[in-house]
Amino acid sequence: MHRNSKDILFRHLAKLMREQFFKLLGIEVGKIQELLPSDLPVVQTHDLEVDYLCKLENGTLLHLEFQTTTSEELIDRLMLYDSFIYNEWKLPIATYVIYGAGINDAIDTKNYGSITYQVQNIYIGHRDGDHIFKQLWNKIENGEELTDEEMGNLVLLPLMKSKKSRAEMTMDSAYIASKVKNQEKQNQILAFLLTISINYLNEDETEQLLGVMSMTKLYEKIVEKGYIEGMEKGIEKGIIETAIRMLKEGADIPFVMKVTGLSEQKINELLTSLK
Repeated sequence: MHRNSKDILFRHLAKLMREQFFKLLGIEVGKIQELLPSDLPVVQTHDLEVDYLCKLENGTLLHLEFQTTTSEELIDRLMLYDSFIYNEWKLPIATYVIYGAGINDAIDTKNYGSITYQVQNIYIGHRDGDHIFKQLWNKIENGEELTDEEMGNLVLLPLMKSKKSRAEMTMDSAYIASKVKNQEKQNQILAFLLTISINYLNEDETEQLLGVMSMTKLYEKIVEKGYIEGMEKGIEKGIIETAIRMLKEGADIPFVMKVTGLSEQKINELLTSLK
């Protein structure tokens, strides 16, 4: 994804990731002063990128990373990130690692001799993603607006425990987000999903996610600037995935046709494949 497209995403992301969102994760922080660039200039052939970095009003930095796997090498990488972050801003850093389903324990401290490095781990994989998805789906279907806490749960769904794959939960979250009537909130949710999904979706799955998003204003903003190229295949896959998901949830054929733009014949073919 083009670097400038990430700039668009982070402008929306900054509005979502405020105090209420951090409380949902169990992180007690002060007020955010500004969102900082996620790409860190280093003296190498390429730059490093962190998931989320902001400056708090108390003069410290908050660094978040979202992980679906863990290893000892991860804490080495985080230590490297934070060393470059400190070199850039010369401010104290608090680093939190949010782990998804399947991870209940991970290294949080490592001694490097003269340096001891520590992060704070947060495990959200025990949360019932399928139950939360049904609650959010019912609320959207009833035309109700999501609260800030529910928006937080929606963007974290792909990291929660589920019978579905992480990719499927990401698509489900994006589909619900595409039905949020408040345009600003919709942009915030989709920006977050796109930003963290880069960590765990493969190229084909990312294209499908963009396809689910193809009927949203945020996608239009990115496309208008020419920052996404060659996504026609992904858009088609995403629309089909959306139709399948709707059919599984019991939506009738006329409604699926209206939302996805697919023909009645194509939708009947999808129905047949589900039997």
